[in-house]
Amino acid sequence: MSRTITFTKPWGERSWLVEYNGPYSNSRHPHVEVVDYTPISGQTCLLRNLRVISCKALAWDVENVTNKGERAHFTVYFGENPESKLAEHL
Repeated sequence: MSRTITFTKPWGERSWLVEYNGPYSNSRHPHVEVVDYTPISGQTCLLRNLRVISCKALAWDVENVTNKGERAHFTVYFGENPESKLAEHL
């Protein structure tokens, strides 16, 4: 199964809120930071490459979306021991 997000509306100066129907364990609303990129409301993007991005987070790459010139990411888990949460967030 392919995971996707759909951009809904701006959230602050640097991010957009998104709809996501997969496993999500993060105290912040589902969002993607998109500095120097402007999504379109209703734009759906594929998610690829779920991975550990820090000592507390798991994130997907957002296909065809950038943040500060790099591929944007969508954090689906923020907490302790992210490596142990990979399988449940696929």
